[in-house]
Amino acid sequence: MPGFHYSIDMVMRMGAELAGKRHKQEARKRRFDMLSLGDTVFFSFRQEADGRLLLWASSNAARVLGYAKAAILTQGWWRAAVLAQDLGIAQTETEEKTYRLRHGAGHPLWIREQLTRLPRRADDAPEWLGAWTDVSLEKAAAALGAARAKMYRLLENNVLTEALDTIVSVAEEIFPDWRAAFWLFDESGQSFSLKTAPGMDKAYRSGMTDILEHYGCATHALRHNAPVFSDNIAQAAECAHCPQRVKMQALQRGTGWQALWSQPLPHTGQTPLGVMNLYSRLVAAPDAAMQETIRQLAAEASHAILFQRMAQQVRQTEAMLTLTHDGVIITDRVPRIVYVNPAWCDISGYTAEEVRGDNPSLVKSGAQNETFYQRMWAALTTKGEWQGEIVNRHKNGGNAPHFLSIRSVCDRKGTPTHYVGVLTDLSRLKQSEHERDHDPVTQLPNRRWAHQRLEAALEAAERNRHGVGLMCIGLRHFETINDSFGHQMGNHVLRLLAQRIQKRMRGKNTLARLDGSDFILIQEYVRHPDEVARMAQIVLDILHQPVVIDGKREISVSASAGISLYPEDSRNANDLMQYAGTAMYHARNQGRNIFCFYTAQLSLQMRQRLHLETQMRQALECREFQLFYQPQADMASGRINGVEALIRWNSPDFGVIPPSEFIPVAEQSGLILPMGAWVLNEACRQTRIWLDEGLPPVTTAVNVSVHQFKSKNLVAVVEAALREHSLPAHCLEIELTESAFFDDADEAIVICRQLHDMGVRLALDDFGTGYSSLAHLSRLPFDKIKIDQSFVRDITSNPTNAAIASATITLAQSLHMSVLAEGVETESQLDFLRQRGCAALQGFFFSHPLDAEGCTRFLHEARQLPVTSGTELRQRTLLLLDDEPNILHSLQRLFRLDGYKILSTTDPGEAFDLLARNRVQVVISDQRMPVMSGTEFLARVKDIYPDTMRIVLSGYSEIESITQAINQGAIYKFFTKPWDDNQLRNNIREAFTVAEKLAR
Repeated sequence: MPGFHYSIDMVMRMGAELAGKRHKQEARKRRFDMLSLGDTVFFSFRQEADGRLLLWASSNAARVLGYAKAAILTQGWWRAAVLAQDLGIAQTETEEKTYRLRHGAGHPLWIREQLTRLPRRADDAPEWLGAWTDVSLEKAAAALGAARAKMYRLLENNVLTEALDTIVSVAEEIFPDWRAAFWLFDESGQSFSLKTAPGMDKAYRSGMTDILEHYGCATHALRHNAPVFSDNIAQAAECAHCPQRVKMQALQRGTGWQALWSQPLPHTGQTPLGVMNLYSRLVAAPDAAMQETIRQLAAEASHAILFQRMAQQVRQTEAMLTLTHDGVIITDRVPRIVYVNPAWCDISGYTAEEVRGDNPSLVKSGAQNETFYQRMWAALTTKGEWQGEIVNRHKNGGNAPHFLSIRSVCDRKGTPTHYVGVLTDLSRLKQSEHERDHDPVTQLPNRRWAHQRLEAALEAAERNRHGVGLMCIGLRHFETINDSFGHQMGNHVLRLLAQRIQKRMRGKNTLARLDGSDFILIQEYVRHPDEVARMAQIVLDILHQPVVIDGKREISVSASAGISLYPEDSRNANDLMQYAGTAMYHARNQGRNIFCFYTAQLSLQMRQRLHLETQMRQALECREFQLFYQPQADMASGRINGVEALIRWNSPDFGVIPPSEFIPVAEQSGLILPMGAWVLNEACRQTRIWLDEGLPPVTTAVNVSVHQFKSKNLVAVVEAALREHSLPAHCLEIELTESAFFDDADEAIVICRQLHDMGVRLALDDFGTGYSSLAHLSRLPFDKIKIDQSFVRDITSNPTNAAIASATITLAQSLHMSVLAEGVETESQLDFLRQRGCAALQGFFFSHPLDAEGCTRFLHEARQLPVTSGTELRQRTLLLLDDEPNILHSLQRLFRLDGYKILSTTDPGEAFDLLARNRVQVVISDQRMPVMSGTEFLARVKDIYPDTMRIVLSGYSEIESITQAINQGAIYKFFTKPWDDNQLRNNIREAFTVAEKLAR
């Protein structure tokens, strides 16, 4: 039958197609099995609403990723394995991307993912075929390569610590769970100490120093010149017999370390260089790839150390050759000159650039015959050295006797490669010391003596920790005077100008003549670049004054000056002289009577400061300064109870200048004294006006600088201002910083008591930012302590600042002082401080600084702070934190039945604000969140709000971190997701009961 035959045919074709598909699938599987012999993992997954579901993975997945294949195919494995900071990149649907997976052993693994979307029917969930390739070594090499150039730039500037910090940053980028440190020997191999550990705290430095002085993992690695990888310090069998085991375990408990890897730095000599240590709070051992990366990092560190030591030896050699009074000349075998030191140039009259590459015979005088030179070369060839007297020709044509020593320099095979000659000028040895070290025209020290003086000044500065300024002064177009009036008159002008400068020099300064019309001035005991700038301006003003010659004619001289600074620009005398000369030429290009610092930015800054100082003097005379007043509010009543007077300057030349710029200039120039007296007088005048208008009395606070406080007449200035405006003393408050008591605490106490006895209130400003002394604080008659705004800025989320503020409030209350918090900008900061008992505040939340007219309106309006009601404080309040909105909604519906005030958010930062603005008794937090984990969040809550009941919702996968948090007291209870509604409600009611008992 036709129909029957047709059906058979269809079945046969379908069977053939199915057989073909099975054959292709088996062939594909065989290909993947062959490919899986390498390090690329092949897999397929289906994209579902809640993430990837892996359907298949090649057989090498366990070997490459460190997880059992069954675990990899578990729902949610991939999302959990991706590092949280890389999850956003990993979830993009691009066909190729690179991100990090957490290896089964605990360390991060850089993988490159390549995806191909499989053809599916429209109604099927999308499936993908992918490949994961481990590119950790590639990433490590790239990171190390990028850092290498930066590292060697630092080494060229002799900054080894920062170069090693670059390697540390690369190590911590490659191994984000680890912190690195370098312990190095000095060049003698006797002293072993910590070189750098930017990520470690003081406990590490003190604890490890004691351990490594005796014996430990690092010492073991150095003795055996082999790495030590301890994956678990507490349980490692090889640590059982370590002499430092007890100390190491104590340090481990304090820091939380679990693993320690110690890699010795490779070296070729007998003295070891040191070790690179890595520490982690994970229990982990490095695989082969990680060990190779650590070895490469250690090798880079070794290269850096050897490079720096070699460069230092070269600099020392160059410094020695530069400082020696004997001329040094180095030639190759031809011979061609390859190097001459400054002394050789001074002796011969040639510059290094003129003779480099030339034959040393250019200084032959002809006084010796050819036989003399043949014997010299014969001695060099047979003995490798020659010495004797020789007469050389100076560049100016004159001859001079020298003593010359020449020695061959050979390679390892004994073949001469270079010759080194040392030349002593016998004629100069016969000169007197004064003639050798002083300029014959001006009788000033010459270049040689100035160089020695500069070296001595730098050594003294190193010992006494002060600065040195070096000024190079060049007269402009001085050759015109020589050409017009003759060299004799030119020398007379040089002597006269030198005498003028010397008369104005103060302290331990040295003026020397370099050559021609160039001078150098060494200024010692410099505390600030301003001092050198002032001296430069004085010198330029002196040189610009007309010079009378022949008793009737006047000539004007202009000059340029360049300045270099120790230690800012260099610690080397030669560099400083070179830099000062460079700066002088820059100044010469900018015009007449200009000085420049070697750093262009500093040069501009110093000129601007001098100009600013001039403008400030005029501003005081022209009354350009103005006082603004920032209102202060009482926390309990919410009413204004005082203002702080703040000086402002709107300059016609500079515009609005912040006090942070002009106050330091005023202090350094002495202008702070008349400026401070004006502020006191103006503040008292304005306060008297407010009293006369019938406004409620307020206290006006005036900040007194350290210079003003130590001026010995502060009490008289305050008395005069109060008397002139008939202002009651209690209406004035003097604010002082802790630095006012450093030099002479007893005298400061006397001044403060005089002000207090007068009736003036005293406030301690910026408390906690200096070196507070409780002994002094208890003796000083302060009425108020001001908490600095640096502690208030993140007070609701930073446990340290919260603790400092709380302790300050408690301390002030125990000393019967009030507390004012500065810089309060948010309601959460206000509520936090109010709950701790802070008495008053000032900041943008209450009011910005206002001019006198605006502050008067503010006082008339009697604005107030918001006041918290007692009902809000007594209500049971629950805070919910979870980054998944649907979880929050479920919890809100559940707990709304119990009548709590419920606060909820998905953001930990907003949660801290809610805690500050509300009296919260119970906090429930999710564990796994992108910004910070629940245990981290609740640990901070515990430090800031210790009376809260803290509960975490979590899956079983975080059980270890949650257990640790419970043991540390950060968590009261935890519940797993999904939860039992009744059980959770009962436990929350119990938590409120406990919280209320603690609050009584």
